[in-house]
Amino acid sequence: MPRETSLPGGDQFMRGLVIGIVVTTVVLATAGTGAAFALRQASRRDVTRCWNLVPVVVAAVDIPKDEVLTANTIAQRQFSEQFITASVVKADEAPLIINRRTQAPLLAGDPIRWGDLQVAK
Repeated sequence: MPRETSLPGGDQFMRGLVIGIVVTTVVLATAGTGAAFALRQASRRDVTRCWNLVPVVVAAVDIPKDEVLTANTIAQRQFSEQFITASVVKADEAPLIINRRTQAPLLAGDPIRWGDLQVAK
């Protein structure tokens, strides 16, 4: 039978090694998460820096077809000017669409377009 030999303090060494590995893993994971978050925030700032934001009218709630728009069913949201066309209802035009019926269903957050509304009579 082979003889078992152990180094003095062997159990403590193994315990310290395991704790060291666990602590290192946690520190690296935390640092990686923090770095990823900082990079994402910096990227978002870089992308949106040149955007000129324009307030447009959006559906505040899901709105079915043939529903009459009210002040409670619409809201305003900022969109980049580069994505806004003449078909989108601008915030200053919101009073013009109150009491108009929808021609198509709208989902909450969707920009309201003039083509989404029935012709006023």
